[in-house]
Amino acid sequence: MKTINNQILTIKQIGLLSMLSIFKKQKPDFPKFPKNIAGFSFDRQILKRPERPLSFAIYRNDMGKEAVAKMWSGTKEDFSSQSLENERLILAKINDLGKNNYQNISVPKLLGFVKNKKQIILLSEKVEGITLNQIPLTQRIKIYEEVISYLRELSAKINKENIIVRKNSSIVLAFFPLLIKSLFSHPEIFSDAIKGTGIFIKGIPGLLRDNKLELVYKSMENHNMFSDDDRTTLIDFELSCFAHPLTEIAQLLIFSFDNSDFISAFMKTKTMSDICKNKNQVSTLRTLSLYEVFVQLAFGPKTDYSRNSSFLKYLTNNYEN
Repeated sequence: MKTINNQILTIKQIGLLSMLSIFKKQKPDFPKFPKNIAGFSFDRQILKRPERPLSFAIYRNDMGKEAVAKMWSGTKEDFSSQSLENERLILAKINDLGKNNYQNISVPKLLGFVKNKKQIILLSEKVEGITLNQIPLTQRIKIYEEVISYLRELSAKINKENIIVRKNSSIVLAFFPLLIKSLFSHPEIFSDAIKGTGIFIKGIPGLLRDNKLELVYKSMENHNMFSDDDRTTLIDFELSCFAHPLTEIAQLLIFSFDNSDFISAFMKTKTMSDICKNKNQVSTLRTLSLYEVFVQLAFGPKTDYSRNSSFLKYLTNNYEN
């Protein structure tokens, strides 16, 4: 009888575990990197970006040349999948234009692209060199100004068809939802957020009158720019679009705000000097900076909160300057 009872108990346990397994969240069976893409063979998988569902791998061809594969996996397209397709479009257009190299600035060549129901993979040249934070400040400042000139050159010649356009009117519409999300995430910024909102509202008329659009990189951070001898290569064009050119400056100031030496040096550049000579440009830069900092506060990683909140305070405390 004891044996029978033990068997019954075991059967009950199995039944309970079976019921629990129904409610247990199952991990989707996402595809792995394919063995071959555009004449390149899979070599090894490398880092995975924690902030986005992207995986990376190294591929190699018969000549030993290496390429980097960036893969999105999922069952439903999202911001990351759309961004990867946007990067494919931007790189293809730069390739077609023959502007992969401009003075001392380079862009990787697009080598292959794969898309199916569960994955999107972009294969591009592997970039060599060191990130910009490892080179002297003076040289870094020069590179940033060269990149700005490169983007201006591209804007005048690139085929604009199907490239995302972000007009200033859309920024005005998106500002208040961003403000609300930022306040929910960081209620302690309430005072600075309210001040910033007042400044943004005052800047709206000028922003709507200034309809200038250029290709913006939107990833001008040290880890996205590699220096090799006298050449700098830009990677990650996922967020690139046509927008007001001062968007680039606004983002650069935000991303670098925790580096006081860089900010001090960049404020003395010809780029900033030209902006400061024009009151309308100063107003537009301030208004765009407020928008971009609320984007970062709403969606940026928590590790950047101190930098972003400090930049918001700087904008509101130096409104008249």
